[in-house]
Amino acid sequence: MLAKDIMSLSLEVIDRRASLLMAAKKMVNHNVGVLPVVDGNRLIGIITDRDLVVRAMARGINPETVEVDLVMTQDVVTCRAETEVGHIVNLMERHQLRRIIVIDADDSPIGIIGVEDLAAKAADKQLAATALYRGASGSALQLH
Repeated sequence: MLAKDIMSLSLEVIDRRASLLMAAKKMVNHNVGVLPVVDGNRLIGIITDRDLVVRAMARGINPETVEVDLVMTQDVVTCRAETEVGHIVNLMERHQLRRIIVIDADDSPIGIIGVEDLAAKAADKQLAATALYRGASGSALQLH
């Protein structure tokens, strides 16, 4: 089974120059906790609800004037649509992630895979159960 078989296609992104307030509003409006950050269409980072709190709000950064690219995570672990699910689980475990962004040949985000997607859609239920358990327990997969 491949990434394209289990990835969620409803993916919200945000421009690197958007304000942190804009990012927070987008997360609330779309009920998501993560936004891939793009420059044009190319993935350059990721920002999570936790980033907004820990890297910005807790440090007193003004969310109306500070841009997303100043607090985003730049080193994003990604996969391609043709990546095998087993490899995705390995990436998630190795990098302690609960989700991974799927990109195309132009490095544009085209989908997202979370441990929930693995549990619900993966053909290998043992692999999916392991990923979900580790994600829920926090022992191997952590919120990115």
